[in-house]
Amino acid sequence: MAATKQIAFIFLIPVPVSTIQTFVVLKPMLEHIRLTYDDVTTVTITVSLVFLAIQSIYFIIARSRYVQALQKITDTNNTYLFQ
Repeated sequence: MAATKQIAFIFLIPVPVSTIQTFVVLKPMLEHIRLTYDDVTTVTITVSLVFLAIQSIYFIIARSRYVQALQKITDTNNTYLFQ
């Protein structure tokens, strides 16, 4: 379970951080080109959610392979210990 939490942190924390960073950077840019914040908010959230979905699929694949590798290592170590 600890490995899952660590992998999830690595894979999924960047999404909200990058979304917040995007909003912070976009605000002055939008003021400069005279667009309203509302015009871009929906698009930014949509893109972030799509990226989160893709990243979640990648997380599930990476987690399953990592757990399998850990199980192989654990099984190999247990085999050597009990011989």
